[in-house]
Amino acid sequence: MEAKQYFIENYIDKFKESDYVGVEIEMPIINLNTPYIVDNYVVEELFLNFLNNNDFRVENYDNEENIISIKNIKTNDTISLEYSFNTIELSLGKELKIDKLQEKFEMYYSFIKEHLKKYEYEIYCGGINPNYHCIDKSSLNQDRYKVIERLLSNNNNKLYNQFCSYCCSIQTHINTSKDNIVNLINMLSKVENNKIMMFSNSYMEETKLKNSRKYLWENSNFGPLNIGINSNYKNLDELINDYLKRNLFFVKRNKKYLLFNKKQSVNEYLFKKRIKTTDENGQIHYIVPVYSDFDYFRSYKSVELTKYGTLEIRSDCTQSKENIFKLIAFNVGICKNHLEILEYLNDNGKITNEKLIELSIRGLKMRKYGEEKYMEANNG
Repeated sequence: MEAKQYFIENYIDKFKESDYVGVEIEMPIINLNTPYIVDNYVVEELFLNFLNNNDFRVENYDNEENIISIKNIKTNDTISLEYSFNTIELSLGKELKIDKLQEKFEMYYSFIKEHLKKYEYEIYCGGINPNYHCIDKSSLNQDRYKVIERLLSNNNNKLYNQFCSYCCSIQTHINTSKDNIVNLINMLSKVENNKIMMFSNSYMEETKLKNSRKYLWENSNFGPLNIGINSNYKNLDELINDYLKRNLFFVKRNKKYLLFNKKQSVNEYLFKKRIKTTDENGQIHYIVPVYSDFDYFRSYKSVELTKYGTLEIRSDCTQSKENIFKLIAFNVGICKNHLEILEYLNDNGKITNEKLIELSIRGLKMRKYGEEKYMEANNG
């Protein structure tokens, strides 16, 4: 099998057209009291309270047997910690209607909020944890997060090597056909600057930017090939070739994550006879590349293909609570109406925010679920 065939089988071939939508919503957990550190027992008790509902099961523990992820086996929703004890993520299983996603979100959000309130904590809706100067920025004690922490910490600027502990986003998952993948990614790339103007919600004093998430990602050790706005692709071959130019950062051997001493290009990786890596203790290991190493490929472009057959829109800051589902509906609407948007862009070169909202609303009306209400209310 060639690397190209691997991407076709593990990504492209899994796409299928449908109206289903999935979302991941990351939100900071805030300790309102000095010294603002989030105590893991507060989060552990939250998970235990969820587990009193028989629909929930533990999905994952850290290395100290703390629960870090639980799953609702009926709805396929996952509630987890993301990277550190400072961020909780609601990964809502796919639904046909945005209304159903919002209904589930409101239920989980209210439950979490009431639990945290007892400890004078709160759940915050925003792209940057407001206590980011004070929190413990360490990753969870779990192997996958520890290797990401090691990768990031090779950057000399602490602002860039600790941002995963306090940056939060919303990822919208769109189900589409193989034939639509390129058009959707191209449309989303062309309107990314509009979205930045409309939905940026991650201001930091150090950057003076409303969209600090973008700045932090693009200056981190994940870059530059695996991050940023996607290229404009002519066809699926160009898209796959773009993936093949991106980098691998780590692999796993004998239950240990090994970090490459030098990041490896996907299209050259399998031709290497052996590669130098380092484990968490700094010990050097030489490995022989194998195809299964591609299972540890990580890329963080504005739009990514997933192994679940979805397009993941991952460049959006977590919004204020009242705007969370406005953003999600906006993404769903422009994706449904992507051909008209591309035609407009081809004719006019650029698009105003107002026109894009109009075309998003039209896309939502095409779905016939009454979801245009999310955009029509205060659509400026």
